[in-house]
Amino acid sequence: MAGRSIDSNTLPWNPHRDFENVRIKTLETRASHPGISLHVVRVEVGAEMTLHMHSKETETLYVTGGKGILTMGHTQAACSVGFCASIPPGTEHALRNTSDTPLDMVTVFSPPLV
Repeated sequence: MAGRSIDSNTLPWNPHRDFENVRIKTLETRASHPGISLHVVRVEVGAEMTLHMHSKETETLYVTGGKGILTMGHTQAACSVGFCASIPPGTEHALRNTSDTPLDMVTVFSPPLV
């Protein structure tokens, strides 16, 4: 299998299918990578990814811009640039932007979500 490169700056922001005022760029899917799906996500000012869970996938997120509050199970954590979290399958979680700039992050799902 040959490697590939992706310039996410050339990809359009698409609306997230489940959350209002959340945008996404999908970089890898199960069609292009057998082990993960990879996304760049932007939670706009005042927006939230409300409580949800993934039944089979572990979600790992890494914040690259902005600030927010991650709710994971019964705990909350303030997140900002450099924050990383791993969310096991079956764990309810939510993410709210608490800053006056977009909350940007990279998310990885294993196995692939899409």
